[in-house]
Amino acid sequence: MTLSEVYGCGATHCGKRSHNEDAFFVDNEIGLFIVADGVGGEDAGEIASKIVCQILPERIRAGITLSDAIQEANLAIANSVSLGDGRPGMASTVVALLVKSDRYEIAWLGDSRAYIWDGHLKLLSRDHSVVETLLARGEIDLEQAQKHPKKNIILAALGGGDANTNIGQNAGVLRSGTRFLLCSDGLT
Repeated sequence: MTLSEVYGCGATHCGKRSHNEDAFFVDNEIGLFIVADGVGGEDAGEIASKIVCQILPERIRAGITLSDAIQEANLAIANSVSLGDGRPGMASTVVALLVKSDRYEIAWLGDSRAYIWDGHLKLLSRDHSVVETLLARGEIDLEQAQKHPKKNIILAALGGGDANTNIGQNAGVLRSGTRFLLCSDGLT
């Protein structure tokens, strides 16, 4: 599979909310696809998600890794407040897909997700959330997770400025006909 055979598209909708804090980026030429979901309601999450979608492509074009680009977006969000852009506390989750030749790389932070369709739908990412942590420890099952009172609490997002953010990563070989779905936690 060649990069010229890769095609992506995106859409976003605020649903029942008064404003949309989601942002996405699609660049078929460099094979980069991003979904960023602003966090915090009144805390300018829409600005944080836009910063993610600006910084990642710049840094990927400069030749740095997807994970390092996410680290730089994390710091850029934190620094933007001191520069007068946004508000203290603004943050964003992110999931990004980078396709190079016949390989793909996915990186994420927070609860935005990546799925692959290769005959079956499979989750490629794991939420940085309270419920996902409880599931991983075996403290709750899937049924309990769906009804858990803290199911919407995430443990990590871009914007804290922590340079040691634990970014999730996954990679693999791209096969003809493979499809990916990148989405925020709001997709139903």
